[in-house]
Amino acid sequence: MVDLHSHIINEIDDGSRSLQESINIINNAYINGVTDIVLTPHYIEGSSYNANNKLKRKKLELIKKEIKKKKININLYLGNEVMITPDMLKLIENDEISVINDTKYILFELPMNDIPNYIEDLIFELKSAGITPIIAHPERYMQIKEDYTKAFRWIELGALLQSNLGSLYGKYGKEAKKTIHKLLKRHAISFLSSDIHHDNHTTYSRIDSLKKELNKKYGINYTNEIMNENGLKVINNENVEVNIINKKSFLFFRK
Repeated sequence: MVDLHSHIINEIDDGSRSLQESINIINNAYINGVTDIVLTPHYIEGSSYNANNKLKRKKLELIKKEIKKKKININLYLGNEVMITPDMLKLIENDEISVINDTKYILFELPMNDIPNYIEDLIFELKSAGITPIIAHPERYMQIKEDYTKAFRWIELGALLQSNLGSLYGKYGKEAKKTIHKLLKRHAISFLSSDIHHDNHTTYSRIDSLKKELNKKYGINYTNEIMNENGLKVINNENVEVNIINKKSFLFFRK
């Protein structure tokens, strides 16, 4: 599996609380077949979760040295999970927030109960600057739970969707579980990731069983795309294709 969303950099947000916990999480990922992880600490303007890229890179290098010593053969890359802000492009240009592995892709999240009206303008601005936004865990947002097809508009504008594995087994409640399956059924999700925070979380140990469930419900090809192939395309700065399956038509987009 390729994991595009994690909170493994220690003592920088609400994720890993120590270097040892970071190593524990990564080792558990490795044991359960994860090959690549993008480390995406929160960045929230006006909060304590606002480490700049210089600090993030320093911590990432320390983690890489430790896993090399312990012979944990897994690839790590830098990114961010940015809370939506109209200043996103400026923050990228000022090297405050990180695109994924120095590519054209940026991961950002929205407030759970109130999606800002400027989201479409922001997607357009980022795409105009050559950056493709990946919107984190849409199945958790109230407005998408109420009408999941609203997320199709974001895809039409050029964004991609990343859902959490935890939503598949009810970690975020029944409505999020229902919504992720609605989105998966329409092939609107491009990536499944862990959004892991701590070493006592069970997400990585569930990968095999969840993959079997997804293969059965949505097919081997689509499951492989959202758990492996598309993530590698992002890391390698390649285009990701989206095929939304609607009841009446097929919509094709290339990002």
